[in-house]
Amino acid sequence: MTKLEYLGFENNKIEELDTTLFNGLNSLKHISFSFNQINKIDPFTFNGLIQLEEIHFSCNKIVRLHPTTFNRLNNLKWINFAYNKIEELDATSFNGLNSLKKIDFYKNEITNIHPATFSGLTNLEDIDFWSNKIKKLNATTFNGLNNLKKINISLNQIRILHSSTFSGLTNLVELKYDHDKIRKSCCSIM
Repeated sequence: MTKLEYLGFENNKIEELDTTLFNGLNSLKHISFSFNQINKIDPFTFNGLIQLEEIHFSCNKIVRLHPTTFNRLNNLKWINFAYNKIEELDATSFNGLNSLKKIDFYKNEITNIHPATFSGLTNLEDIDFWSNKIKKLNATTFNGLNNLKKINISLNQIRILHSSTFSGLTNLVELKYDHDKIRKSCCSIM
């Protein structure tokens, strides 16, 4: 199976992934373990999967992602962890993922996005954090994301929006900020 490019184990009752599960599957480009019962992912689970382009773990019970979970996955283009129980993302969660284009973390329990979480993700085009518990966005949260086209931060608990939060996003065509608790917008949005 050394030429295997797609591996899908959707709609099962998997609770845990063995760290040796992907050993020898270096050609994998797409992994999907959506709709399972997985509650954690070991930081070494994806070691050696340098061809990997998409990871889908939506609709599981994952609470935390180790900061090194995605280390050395330089070809990764899409990360989907929607409908989990993730509470926070580390500042270094996506370090070195220069090919990343899309991040889906909607319907989680995230309360804070560290200002450096997206640092260096210059190819990022789409961020979806719809329906989390985010309380604030730092003025520098999206700095340097010049290719960003879509942001969805609807249904969070953001109360204050800084004037420079979205500045410099010249390619932004869609900003969804519906049903939030915003009370104050400091100056202009863009």
